[in-house]
Amino acid sequence: MKHISIMEIIKTTIIKTAEESTRNAFYSLEFTASNNTLTKVQASVFALPTGELNEKRHLGYVIFENDNINCSLPGNAPLLKIFEDFELFMELIRDEINPQTATQQSSEK
Repeated sequence: MKHISIMEIIKTTIIKTAEESTRNAFYSLEFTASNNTLTKVQASVFALPTGELNEKRHLGYVIFENDNINCSLPGNAPLLKIFEDFELFMELIRDEINPQTATQQSSEK
């Protein structure tokens, strides 16, 4: 009978989803971390609900991946405010994934 050894884990990937509402927009977030390093953050951006229907209108998205940020948003969207929100989300997510690294990055600013 063969003896099966314990597998060596070479990579741990975690995917989490979240929702957040700010004064600027509603966000549906999905982020991925691999070995305590943030690899991807995708934020779907929705206009805040107005009127009786309380429906959220999709505006676009902001994505961080491979150390680049890409977005697809209409020109009349509150871009500065959306990017400020996204930057805050990135800080909070990095702090959750690896508190020591996040603290070091904050002190370097």
